[in-house]
Amino acid sequence: MEKIRKISLIAAPLILIVIVYKWYEGKQQAQYGNIAYISKGINRSIPVRLKLEVYFAEKGKLPSSNEGLNLPSPESFSDNVLQSLKIQERGIIRLTFTVKSGVEGGTIDYIPTPNAATHSLEWQCVTSSFENIESWRPDCRFE
Repeated sequence: MEKIRKISLIAAPLILIVIVYKWYEGKQQAQYGNIAYISKGINRSIPVRLKLEVYFAEKGKLPSSNEGLNLPSPESFSDNVLQSLKIQERGIIRLTFTVKSGVEGGTIDYIPTPNAATHSLEWQCVTSSFENIESWRPDCRFE
C-alpha cells in the first residue's frame, strides 16, 4: 500500500504537468493559426492599396468609398478570413475579420498619408483589436 501511495505522489504532479503542457501547446497552435488568418486578410488588401495609390497619383485626392475606387461592395470581399474590406473617408482601408482571426469583428485600418515630396502615399497600419500584432507584424501598431 505504501508503494502505491509513493507512486501516486510521483504520478499526480507528472500528469498535471502533461495536462498543462498540452493546454499551452494547443493555445500556441491556435495563436499561430490566428496570425496566419490575419496575415491572409492583410495580404488581400495589398492590391487595393496599390489601386488607391494609382488613384491618388492620377487624381491628387483620396477616395472615400469602395465605389469611389471602382471596387465592389465591402461585403463582396467576405470569405473565411474577412467579413469586409471597406474604403472609408480619407482613403482609410478598414479590414474587418471573421472569428478565425481570434477576434470576431476585429479590425485593422490602413491609413494613407500623402507625401508631398514624392507625390505618393505612406501607410500606417493600426488596430484596436489585435493586442500582440506588433510582435509579429512590426509595421502595425496596437492603439
